[in-house]
Amino acid sequence: MLPIQIAVFLGLVLSSGGAPGSSEAEVLWRFGRFQKVLDEAGASGKPVLVYFWMEGSEQCVQMYEATLKEEAAVEATADFVCYSAKHGDPYGGKLFERYKITTVPCVRVIKPDGEADDGLTGFADPGTFVQQLERIKSGKDTLSDLRARSAADPDDFDLRNRVAGKLFDLGDVEGHDAIRDSIKRDDPEGESRIGAQLHMADVTTAMTKEATRVSEVELDSLYAFAEKARHPDVTFAAWATIAANENARGNTKAEHAALHAAWAAVPAANVLNWGNSTALWLWSNRDVLSKEDRALALDMAVKAVEKAELLRNGGSDGASSYSGDDYEAFLADRLTTLIKCQAMNGKRKDALALVDRCRELDPENPVHERFAKLLKKKKDLGVADAYHDTRPVWSPDGKKVMYTSDRDGNHEIYVADVKKGKERRLTRFRGNESTGSWSPDGKRIAFNSDRFRTSGIYTMKSNGRDVALLVPFDPRAPVGTSDPAWSPDGERIAYASYRNGKSEIAVMNADGTGETILTASTPKTDMQPTWCPKGERIYYMSNRAGDSDVYAITPDGGEDVNVTNAPEDSWDMDPELSPDGKHIVFASWRSGQLEIYVMDPDGKNVENLTNSPTEDRHPRWSPDGKRIAFDRKGADGNTRVFIMNANGSNPVPLVPMS
Repeated sequence: MLPIQIAVFLGLVLSSGGAPGSSEAEVLWRFGRFQKVLDEAGASGKPVLVYFWMEGSEQCVQMYEATLKEEAAVEATADFVCYSAKHGDPYGGKLFERYKITTVPCVRVIKPDGEADDGLTGFADPGTFVQQLERIKSGKDTLSDLRARSAADPDDFDLRNRVAGKLFDLGDVEGHDAIRDSIKRDDPEGESRIGAQLHMADVTTAMTKEATRVSEVELDSLYAFAEKARHPDVTFAAWATIAANENARGNTKAEHAALHAAWAAVPAANVLNWGNSTALWLWSNRDVLSKEDRALALDMAVKAVEKAELLRNGGSDGASSYSGDDYEAFLADRLTTLIKCQAMNGKRKDALALVDRCRELDPENPVHERFAKLLKKKKDLGVADAYHDTRPVWSPDGKKVMYTSDRDGNHEIYVADVKKGKERRLTRFRGNESTGSWSPDGKRIAFNSDRFRTSGIYTMKSNGRDVALLVPFDPRAPVGTSDPAWSPDGERIAYASYRNGKSEIAVMNADGTGETILTASTPKTDMQPTWCPKGERIYYMSNRAGDSDVYAITPDGGEDVNVTNAPEDSWDMDPELSPDGKHIVFASWRSGQLEIYVMDPDGKNVENLTNSPTEDRHPRWSPDGKRIAFDRKGADGNTRVFIMNANGSNPVPLVPMS
């Protein structure tokens, strides 16, 4: 049976009840042999509406109670032969396989010949449900309609791609791939926009297919593609991808050249967000910028602010209107990037004028007052206005602590000496990196990064060099990963995987081979794996029982137990067993505040270590078991790494506060 994703967010309590077939149902639901229903549909001339659901899914309960029992929805289903397909049912369960359903709730509209023609995935409110059924009944943009229109105009590649997209939505991956291949075959030069996008996807996939080191990623083919690309948005995407890859390889000069080329072709839709974020990235690395690079950052910041201003005016010039209530703070944030870039280019008077405007837009933000003082004194504006140092991890010898920080505008990995508090930055990437763990010998670090367009597991030397890619990128089935944890023997890495549409605990060999999913049996969110000192168990967080609890599972996916069985609204997370195996440290909301606790391995004798009015989380034992590193959010909004004794006493910041 395919793994099923319940469309819930972390923390949503799963419950049963209110399912099709109950006495309250107003829709005439069919059950049993599906062929009988198809025969009925053929005789009546009506399509079949199949509702796929699962016992225990709150979203399915909500879909049934709030939507399928609503009067307008019931009326809309009158033109369909309705069938209830329950996951695990002898008859309905077979349809999950037949129509490749991996998310519930889900609705599929099936023609009498058994082919899926359209559908909805996930919860749909009554208005959306009725609107979509009316569209489907009219025959607009169904699979049949798109196929007929595409057959009548075979040179319309965008329309052909819509057929492929509809097939993918309906679970026909092979059909999707076949149509995409036909577009590439009929448009070999990428003259159409979609043709160019597909050819670029092939090029970027081939780049990383055989590479195991970032330095091995072959960029020549992508450079050649970017030079020949005919569509501005595809040209922009190609150069932006080149810039990201050159950055990942540490080729600063080539990265900046690619950024210049990408900006020259940037589509209007990318000016605001990409322009602002890239300008901020360039500014955070201003010590290595040329005069031309500084001017590029300023131009990006100026154009991004212009687009932000347009949002206030109802979305003219192709920009979308801003619907948030905090537009003034939103605009002030973009103006802050411009202030930084103006100062970097020696335009301090212009920057001071903008500071005054930011004060009016966002008077509660103290950074503008600080900027005014620094600009008047002709001093550097500094790297970070507010920052979060999180996810501390001890080195095997206990002399260093690694952590993630966004002080440079994006998440990078830092390491600090425990005694001296001296820190240094290990990574310098325009995306985001997140700490994982050290190898047992301390020579390499496993970490998470989105260097190649999706979150993946990497390793690098403890000095930040020799980056190796462990999970290759697959554009058809993107992999999301987090929390890599090296096993005590150094042979395996456990991590959280989002490959199957849900978060699961996975284990692979340290070289990236031999992946095994340990927690694939039921729909849930499983993450934050850590190994016990001898490697016989993996502790992790799961919300399968409603609120999150600490669980323990064997590395072969065998015995899997709930350790905390936490009270309602406690939210236990971030577990790790002590080096002597006598205590588990974890973070929890059970006091109403996120704090650090310890307990016995069986979940008994829970003790609050921090008793702090601030938020404390991500606790990790020192190798000798005498201290615990964790991160604490202060009253100023910044998050810093602290180290305390194992009994919770004497918490001090890892890096001295300035």
